[in-house]
Amino acid sequence: MPKKKATPEELQAAVELQLSERRFILESINTATALIQVPVITAFVWYYLSRTNASLGALNKAILAAELAPIVGDIQFPPGVLLGAAMESSEDFLNILDGKGILNADKVKEAAQDAVEDTGDVLADVLVGVTGLGKGFTCEEMESAVFDARVAALESDQPWYEKWGNTSSYGLLLKSLKTNGCDRPGYVTEEDWRRL
Repeated sequence: MPKKKATPEELQAAVELQLSERRFILESINTATALIQVPVITAFVWYYLSRTNASLGALNKAILAAELAPIVGDIQFPPGVLLGAAMESSEDFLNILDGKGILNADKVKEAAQDAVEDTGDVLADVLVGVTGLGKGFTCEEMESAVFDARVAALESDQPWYEKWGNTSSYGLLLKSLKTNGCDRPGYVTEEDWRRL
């Protein structure tokens, strides 16, 4: 049977689809590039790469030493790299500053441990408080929503963004359950419940 020729409308639709896919890819690349140019994002990318690569971890010490020693010269690191190096080598960085007599590393570590609060906890508290998540529902209704979110989060065949969304929903709903004074669900350990 001979192959049916495409109509001009079908050809135009196929070309438009290919062009829109290419535009999407280009926009994604441009967005990622613009995002990496933000110094804080660069710092976290550098921190992650340094944590996964021992050579970069050693390079961080050299970067910090070069920044603190004017004799080496003024090396222009990309914005954010110095912050990422300091984050990865924070203890070493404190020891360098302590050695230079700029600050007392032991006092800084002690103060930091007293002041540390998990960023995820702060964000969850803010989101639960601002959105009023769980207000106006009984504990049974909220626990049912938490269980449904847990089942969705544990589902294995889902794209990463759905997994992230479902896991976030589960965490926020669970935090809301505790914030509203409801009992701990049986599938949540005592330790996890205390950490919420």
